[in-house]
Amino acid sequence: MPNVFPPGGTEGISDFHRITGWPIIGHNRYWSNNTDYARQNGGNYDFSDTNYQMVVPLEQKFWNYLLSTSKKWGLAVYEQDWLYSEFNGVPLLTQNISMAREWLLQMGRAASAANLTIQYCMAYPRHALQSVEIPSVTQIRASSDYVPSIIGPIQWRIGASSVLAHALSLAPFKDNFWTTPVQAGASTGPGSRDDAVWREAVVATLSTGPVTPADGIPYQNKELIMRSCRSDGLLLNPARPATATDLQFKGNAFGSSFGSVGQLWTTYSKVGSRRFDHIFAAETKNTLQLRPSTLTLDKPQRSPNQSMVAYTIQNTRSMDVSTLQVQPWSESFPITLHPLSSIHAFDLWHTAPVEYNGIAILGELNKWVPVNSKRIQDIQIDDENLHVIVAGAAGEEVTFYFASTQSEPATVNSNSCKIASTGTCKILSS
Repeated sequence: MPNVFPPGGTEGISDFHRITGWPIIGHNRYWSNNTDYARQNGGNYDFSDTNYQMVVPLEQKFWNYLLSTSKKWGLAVYEQDWLYSEFNGVPLLTQNISMAREWLLQMGRAASAANLTIQYCMAYPRHALQSVEIPSVTQIRASSDYVPSIIGPIQWRIGASSVLAHALSLAPFKDNFWTTPVQAGASTGPGSRDDAVWREAVVATLSTGPVTPADGIPYQNKELIMRSCRSDGLLLNPARPATATDLQFKGNAFGSSFGSVGQLWTTYSKVGSRRFDHIFAAETKNTLQLRPSTLTLDKPQRSPNQSMVAYTIQNTRSMDVSTLQVQPWSESFPITLHPLSSIHAFDLWHTAPVEYNGIAILGELNKWVPVNSKRIQDIQIDDENLHVIVAGAAGEEVTFYFASTQSEPATVNSNSCKIASTGTCKILSS
């Protein structure tokens, strides 16, 4: 593509990497039987039987060459796509008891030697399980392909598949997404649209996997993209992937009397010993109450005397702070989720501990994950204030919101600071 990355080839990509400083994810679909690398086609490496459309390399030295030379032009992550298609399309992988494992081990060894990581895509569970032996595999597609449509893509429902990914220490990836609903000239056709781009963005952020806007160049919605990260691009995602709750599994299996009929996922962020929960609900079809005792992800250690607040911005499209709702959160004051009338709508709730002086940190309300260890370096407390040391890019303006619970309803105020050249600044709660 000389017109995109002049002068073309790896030289053009290398120049792009050098100018931007951006790491590159390299995507590979599958190996064709006419690949120039194959010895059968005059190349230097042994491949499987080229009488079949798909082939796989058979030698460790091929992977060593491919990934070490690719590192030179900026490759940081090697994405192996079409895993199940290759598994089914290369007879050797199902007829030889060890070859499928060896294929992935060779890939992983070369990646580790080159200090690269690997993303698995279109993987069977057996591929995911094989990654236990391959530390260079750090992420996995947890969804099918993203294709914009009038009713909205359905591949965003990754709460259940993320359970397996997280158990294997893999970051789930929900695939690319648009940030503007309608985009002229899209490769997916003139009727393509996605009226759920806000839901796509929050799911990508909560996944802890890559967040990959895939807009045409004129259609990038900067405000929506920046809800996921700091101004320097560092993702503000939770401590672990958002995963489907027991209430979701029970509700969808047995009905609303047993749980949530729809998508109900939870995750959390930690700042020191403090835990801040995040609750995502979509396609909700029944009323449900969520108490501290029902959010059991990773068995939070909550003192019975710990006061908590729950909060949400009701307009999840605009993130208009005037729609902020703050309430006590306890066994007596649960979060109430109501049925959602729109197929594109979602609820996003957060919880925060109340400090001994009656103040709770609500955080950056223009971010999907408002309280985050990548933003907060330290929290200091006195009788009247919270002193929050925040990190970011020099010159970045950071605004935090706080709730004072000494009166009912809680009073909310905000303060801001500008990140200094040291990379930090301090925000006071009042």
